[in-house]
Amino acid sequence: ENFVDQLKEKIECPVCLEIPQTVPVPVCPNGHLVCNECKDDACPTCRVGMGDAKSLLAVTVIENIDHRCKFVDCEGFFPFDKIEEHAKDCCHRTVSCPHSKCNVKVGLSKLLDYLNDEKCSFLPVMTVKVPAVKTLNLSTKERGRNATSLYYKLFTFTLEDISFCIKVEKRDWIYHFYVVMLASEEVC
Repeated sequence: ENFVDQLKEKIECPVCLEIPQTVPVPVCPNGHLVCNECKDDACPTCRVGMGDAKSLLAVTVIENIDHRCKFVDCEGFFPFDKIEEHAKDCCHRTVSCPHSKCNVKVGLSKLLDYLNDEKCSFLPVMTVKVPAVKTLNLSTKERGRNATSLYYKLFTFTLEDISFCIKVEKRDWIYHFYVVMLASEEVC
């Protein structure tokens, strides 16, 4: 294991301090590696022009070690050929707040906490048991009735341990209703 740790240390990008997860791996004429995302015209270690050289040895190491998931709260390690697949379904992947007027990006595992703390959602998150009927009150003030566009707060609820949001918008005089499932593509 010590040998593998030494290899990982040698292929770590000196800019972002991460082990590259994509290949090929750029290398400067002096042998310094950098990941594709951080590659610039000059080597970050020795300032020599990077050129177009690639490290075959780094690719061999990268393809044969486990990689840590790139999302902050995920502590999983995965083989090179599975890391991208995991990132698509990681419960900590970065998602956008489902409210149309909010540009915040947050980890999926923390989205409900964010919605509970911010003004994007009605509080609190409801827990619903089947069968259930819930009424959503979408009353608007007089000014809102005459508006061509309205964006309501999200109605958030949990059903059988899966969280959902109901998103209601009025655009161009037409009301739109969306149900957003806060889960992986596989669960959806």
